[in-house]
Amino acid sequence: MLAGRLRLAGLRDVTLQIVEGARHETLNEVPLYREPALAGLFAWLDRIVPAGDTAAHPRLNARDQRAALAGAHRRRILLCM
Repeated sequence: MLAGRLRLAGLRDVTLQIVEGARHETLNEVPLYREPALAGLFAWLDRIVPAGDTAAHPRLNARDQRAALAGAHRRRILLCM
């Protein structure tokens, strides 16, 4: 799997989340599959971006900041999902 190959390549922070029934592009799926994928993504962003860190977008609340980060990193995240 891709996650194993990323670990073998030296990446230390690799998370694999499988959404049962989803096929691909889980962030563009119907809500049944998109919601768990987004919940996992936001949990991951919460872990790597400290709460209250408004340096990137000082006018956005925490959830909107995470959504903005998700959009900014979407291509890289989709490659890893």
